[in-house]
Amino acid sequence: KLAMQASKLINDVNFHLQWIDIISKVKITYLSLDQFIQAYQNNKEAFIEFSFDTPVLINLVQRMHPPTYAKESPFMTFIRLNQVLNLDPTQFFEQFHSIFRLGIKNRLYEKKDVAELFTWIKSQDQLFGQYFNHYSSNANPDHLWDMFLHLFTIGAVDKIVQKHLIPIVSQRALSVNTTTFQRYVKIAKNSLGEIKPDHQSYFLDLFEKIFDAYIIKWFTNPQYSYQLTRIECIDLLQAGLQLSFTDLLER
Repeated sequence: KLAMQASKLINDVNFHLQWIDIISKVKITYLSLDQFIQAYQNNKEAFIEFSFDTPVLINLVQRMHPPTYAKESPFMTFIRLNQVLNLDPTQFFEQFHSIFRLGIKNRLYEKKDVAELFTWIKSQDQLFGQYFNHYSSNANPDHLWDMFLHLFTIGAVDKIVQKHLIPIVSQRALSVNTTTFQRYVKIAKNSLGEIKPDHQSYFLDLFEKIFDAYIIKWFTNPQYSYQLTRIECIDLLQAGLQLSFTDLLER
């Protein structure tokens, strides 16, 4: 605080210290992110002239990211700390995306935690699209399929989520071989019972679209169809029909 006050007495804007200057240059040890914010809160009256804003919190998170073994989801921690500091969580996540992308790439976040974040931002089209693109670009097809099913089981799929989810999941699913895709179908079948009844028909309708796109690619394109045996074709069709929403003979 004294350093900040002294800097204000110097009639030069280049010497006016802000939180971001101190946080970025001072080595912080033996304190967690929560402990740092708590210490600030305990003394915030002394810093009333010096705003603790979103860029400062982002910088802190970069240096003091919650550990992977923490009980609370890191994203819920960030939302809570924004609320404690009277900051806007949406503005925080608009600036957090590069940290998120790196965290997904390094497998720092668990599926349930990422799904919790997606659920929190799903009403914001642009923000959700940005985060889901970061996730899908750094997750393998297996993880992406699991996330697709998990979002349905927790009831998080609305029109905005569908808009970004289905094209990407369909595209990535088309890239896997038939053995892997059959496994995806079986996982989907096993997950159906975990999806709320009023969401099941919606899920099956979307699943059919993905399944049909896969069948069209692998059955009608000579580039791929020659790789399939007759038994593989039958097994794949039977697996898909078990999850058919329309249940029509022409399918």
